[in-house]
Amino acid sequence: MRRRNFILLGGGLAILIGVVLALVVAGWPSTDSVGYDPNLRFLLRSDPIIAKLPPTPPNDLHGSGKLDESIADLPNTGGKLLEPAKLPKADRDKLAAVLDDLFGTPAAPKLSGDPLGLTPAKLAVGSRVYKEKCAQCHGSTGDGRGPTGLYVYPHPRDFRLAKFKYISSTVGLTTRDDVVAMVKVGIAGNSMPSFALLPPDQLDAVVDYTLFLALRGKVESDLLSAVLGEDGLTGPPELFAELSLTHWAKRFADAEAKVVRPPVPPLDVKDGGTDAAYDGQVRRGFAAFQTAGCASCHRDYGRETHYLYDDWGVAVRPANLSAGTYRAGGDPLDLFRRIRCGIPPSGMPGVGEGTLSDAQVWDLVLFLKALPVPRHLPDDVRAKIYK
Repeated sequence: MRRRNFILLGGGLAILIGVVLALVVAGWPSTDSVGYDPNLRFLLRSDPIIAKLPPTPPNDLHGSGKLDESIADLPNTGGKLLEPAKLPKADRDKLAAVLDDLFGTPAAPKLSGDPLGLTPAKLAVGSRVYKEKCAQCHGSTGDGRGPTGLYVYPHPRDFRLAKFKYISSTVGLTTRDDVVAMVKVGIAGNSMPSFALLPPDQLDAVVDYTLFLALRGKVESDLLSAVLGEDGLTGPPELFAELSLTHWAKRFADAEAKVVRPPVPPLDVKDGGTDAAYDGQVRRGFAAFQTAGCASCHRDYGRETHYLYDDWGVAVRPANLSAGTYRAGGDPLDLFRRIRCGIPPSGMPGVGEGTLSDAQVWDLVLFLKALPVPRHLPDDVRAKIYK
């Protein structure tokens, strides 16, 4: 009985902590509607840039509050870091000024040339919303190191790589709609809540500002990486930064044109069908799981524990597919896009049409939907999975 009481108390405490965290993230009633101080500048990055991840996978997940310590340890296992904090102050001040000229300040953000329609007026509104709703976890520069960010696990997204995990394009970059979906829906299984109740103009503005921070952070990382690289920066930093911005703005625009638009799913995926048709499709999906190499990471369908590094240097575990819980949504369209587009920053490649046809992807989707419920699997498939 005492164990049961302990479990109930723990669950209640977890709920209480979750509610408090949601209130912190979503923002208490704001007493500051003017946004950032006009004199505030974006701080130049000082935390290490990961130039190379270790060749061997991590042994465990890092603990809450241990992200920076874990990244600092990467060279001890074969990784390589670049150290922006070690640049002379004069060099750091010059690079910060270059980025200020190109991107403005938190109170007055701008983008040279207005790529992607991110106008100063939109960004100014987005900056204010971001400060109130997002900066506590994601930080003022989008580094994922806000006041509460270091103590949240999984760690808040660091936007400065211009990489997002849950995407719908085949070029490895996010689209605007992908960011809208994450802000609206949140991410299951971590502390990113839904902001679906934000007024539409504020939601649109904060999405714009998130993309702005991603572009700014990527240009900053490229510039610092060039300066700290073996050959150093050979030309003017202003020109390098402008070229980097042009390049990444075009890449983001290209992503919008490369969105995966799944064909209409077969009847069995949408509404169910005859038992024979359903069983046949699940069997084909089971075979597609092997063909696409899914088992190389999702060992024993994700039930075997092992870890990989993502592009942020964070240890991650491939999803346990038998649990049926998906961070970015588990409806058939979500799963189709996850298979086609992958999760590039976590090392999950997309499966192209040369490996699986659209029909085979739908078979795989139906298999994944059936996998967590053994009775939904044909007898022969169930016997191979649930021994």
